[in-house]
Amino acid sequence: MRALRYLFLTALAMTCAGCGVGGPAEPPLPNVLLISLDTTRADRLGCYGYERNTSPNIDKLAAQSTRYTRAYTTAPWTLPTHTSIFTGRFPTEHGMRHYKTEDGTVAYPKVPEDLPTLGVMFRELGYDTAAYVTNQAFLNPEFGILRGFEYTRCNWMPGEQIVNLAKRWLARERDRPFMLFMNFMDAHYPYNVTPVEGLLPEPPDQNVDLLGDLTNQVMGTSDPIDEVLRNKVIDQYDTGLANQDRALGRIFDYLRESGQFDNTLIIVTSDHGELFGEFRLVAHDKALYEPLMKAVMLVCEPGQTDGGVSETLLSSVDIPAIILDQLPEALAAPYRERFPYAPGNHPITGEWNSTVEHDLRNPVWGARFNGSANMWIEWPWKLIYAPGDLYELYHLEEDPGELQNRYEDEQERAHTMAAAMKAWREPRLRDLSDVAMPSLSPEDRDAMQALGYL
Repeated sequence: MRALRYLFLTALAMTCAGCGVGGPAEPPLPNVLLISLDTTRADRLGCYGYERNTSPNIDKLAAQSTRYTRAYTTAPWTLPTHTSIFTGRFPTEHGMRHYKTEDGTVAYPKVPEDLPTLGVMFRELGYDTAAYVTNQAFLNPEFGILRGFEYTRCNWMPGEQIVNLAKRWLARERDRPFMLFMNFMDAHYPYNVTPVEGLLPEPPDQNVDLLGDLTNQVMGTSDPIDEVLRNKVIDQYDTGLANQDRALGRIFDYLRESGQFDNTLIIVTSDHGELFGEFRLVAHDKALYEPLMKAVMLVCEPGQTDGGVSETLLSSVDIPAIILDQLPEALAAPYRERFPYAPGNHPITGEWNSTVEHDLRNPVWGARFNGSANMWIEWPWKLIYAPGDLYELYHLEEDPGELQNRYEDEQERAHTMAAAMKAWREPRLRDLSDVAMPSLSPEDRDAMQALGYL
């Protein structure tokens, strides 16, 4: 039945495009490969200017893709950003954040049933769909982000292993296009510290608790940052990136060797970055600064061979529109109402709220994270606003490192931006008074704890 639906929709698209008998043949619907790189800082990849060779395979793809240099994620942690990718909505609208329960612990909601998802769209279009994901915490099918996919495999594993599984699925005989989603976590704590030849002069330290040591030193004291420890953690992180890249190279090579690459739309993005002491912060889910919010965004259209660089402001919510632009308009049109955001027709905004229970309960720094903040960009100005009239204002072209808060000199600009943000947010705030919580097994909770969320 799915194959028949695909044939019907393809015929409909051809008819609507004016392709009758004897007319030019429409190209087949493209395959779609969507890849999310968990915890991947854009500025730690070669194609975004990093000097260490962490990403040769991503760089090779970037050379024939459109690389966006002003792409932003919608939150500095996995759950809201992936929800934005798959629903095309901002966190304000989908409401995926943490909630405090009556006993004071942290809980996380399910994606509201009324929101459209890419999985459902591709199922309706007759695609063969699968998701192979390693974030066992928030990409667990119980959360609903992957609603609509025919097959989902969700287990923490190195990227090499998830590629093996995905290659077997790609090798299946099929009479319809595929939509494959892959999520990699080699650069998420605990970092994949398997040594990669040629990356570092010496293998990285194999102690996976170093990130916790750096957190305690940076956030728990006012002492100068231990640069030896910091560099050890960065070596571990970069090794995770290199292991991730090696796995990606295998999936790209497979598509080329099997003849599927040229008819596949490939989108590579990241959900957030990572901090190593900048702003006296470590890891992620704690702020809205550029190392956390700037996203990797590579788009390789079917048949594209010439790469390019775009300074178009882009958000995670634009990914559905980018996909729809590769489909015949007769098929895409009904879904543009479900996924209304497209590059240029919305603000660039994001939000942070306290996320991790062990941070909230920490006796030293817990109070620092018991709050929320919002980001609003009117290029080149970036506003970070927190309740209590706390303003940070940065000029991203003159001060890309966000070292100089310009609020005192630009109060009128900051207040105007804050008013625009408030006017946009307030009518879109989702009422989640009856929010549904996922049914998580003890094993699910163990996985969330292992990744640092509980």
